[in-house]
Amino acid sequence: MDIKIINKSKKEGGILAVPFFKEYAEKFPQSYSKDLKALVKRALDNKEFKGKFAEEVYFTVDAKDLPEKVLFIGCGSREKFDAKSARNIGAEICSSAKSFKQQKVIVLMTPETNLYVEEIVEGIALKNYRISKYKTGEEFEKERKKEIKEIILITDKGEKARKEAEKALVIAQAVNIAKDLVNGPANITDADYFGRIAKQLSKDYGYKTKVFDKDKLVKDGWGGLLAINQGSYKPAKCVIIEYYGGKKNDRPIVLTGKGIIFDTGGYNLKPTKFIEDMHSDKSGAATLIGVFAALKELGIKQNVIAVLPLAENMVDGKALRPDDIITMLNGKTVEITNTDAEGRVILGDALSHGAKYNPKYLIDIATLTGASIYALGDRYSALYSNDKELEKRLVDAGNEVDEYLWAMPLDREHKDKMKSHVADLRNGDEATAHLAGGSKGAAFLSFFIEDHKWAHIDIAGTAYTRDPKKYEQMGGTGVGVRVMLRFLETL
Repeated sequence: MDIKIINKSKKEGGILAVPFFKEYAEKFPQSYSKDLKALVKRALDNKEFKGKFAEEVYFTVDAKDLPEKVLFIGCGSREKFDAKSARNIGAEICSSAKSFKQQKVIVLMTPETNLYVEEIVEGIALKNYRISKYKTGEEFEKERKKEIKEIILITDKGEKARKEAEKALVIAQAVNIAKDLVNGPANITDADYFGRIAKQLSKDYGYKTKVFDKDKLVKDGWGGLLAINQGSYKPAKCVIIEYYGGKKNDRPIVLTGKGIIFDTGGYNLKPTKFIEDMHSDKSGAATLIGVFAALKELGIKQNVIAVLPLAENMVDGKALRPDDIITMLNGKTVEITNTDAEGRVILGDALSHGAKYNPKYLIDIATLTGASIYALGDRYSALYSNDKELEKRLVDAGNEVDEYLWAMPLDREHKDKMKSHVADLRNGDEATAHLAGGSKGAAFLSFFIEDHKWAHIDIAGTAYTRDPKKYEQMGGTGVGVRVMLRFLETL
């Protein structure tokens, strides 16, 4: 998608989107031309348009300084308009442009919207994502022709607007890369695929990338990752990506993301209506690939390392069984009480490896528990942390980018529930396993972080949606990419 900044409108192809606040009914902004004022005045007089949020009125015009298609879009009242509103308005503009089969969008920026260039462009670019990657023939062409190819902003902000718009495109592209990985079917978007994507990022941006194969994992003792994968004919892998944007001696921020390529639940098999979307159980790893697609472009001044454990939780004669006892990378033994509590097991090994980098912060992100969905629904991700400052930084970052995090309890009783009578730990407790499942999943992970400042983000309810936000689509949301980037750039 291309971006262009101009200072006045002209007659050209595409659709001109004109933001309209309710207050404009009393006094039009200076950026409105005589023709625009006449058009919207007619709609106001005829009571066809009031400027309510996301309300639209469309005109076909013949004017020397306007595109043929003009869309006024309501932005509500000035006092209620914020970054979230701007992102949603961008999404509405994109949807309207697609409905009119326009691949060029021209946005007339007004004083109010000039404050939110990044968010408006981000909303357009996020909504422009196309989930139908695997269609062919006429259907593929029909979908492809709906994509927005160019955004033109009419603004007096010049180079400042260009930088903000370009940043928005980088972030949106990173989110959309994560969506592709989440939505990708397990037979295509497998551990090898993640490895190839990571190596391409390394080639494009100069990252240091390592892919641990089965032999390396066996040699080093990744017992958790290997055990979860042992029912799959495809070998487990762990991808390590290193970015150095900070000072040489700065301690890194280490991020780990759950990469279960497909989750059957193992012998604790998931039932119908729960198993169908389990290609999305790799959302944590997908999020971090998205983050790394933007780090260099955004010039993030931190050292950041990603640890991506990748496995399939399948069922066959070699698969892990309930009551098996395994030895993790850090030497702790784990009694497997539930083969469907697999994500915490592979993350345990990943966190143990991440702790070896002596990180400033150790953060994992994962579709870990159904309990987080029941507790918080599909608009908040659950946050667990052993450090109040880190917790606040993450919550604040989420609030800024409309990816909300809610701090959840994690105490000694939750940790005690994860201790086994026959091994050091168990991956699920007995009798009360249905209570505080999210906290207990986080408690299990806390045994693998050593004494580092740590946060666990459970995105089980937010990573995949059937009820998308205005700037989302059905399927993968790419949640976590924007909040992690905002967190990193504000450290």
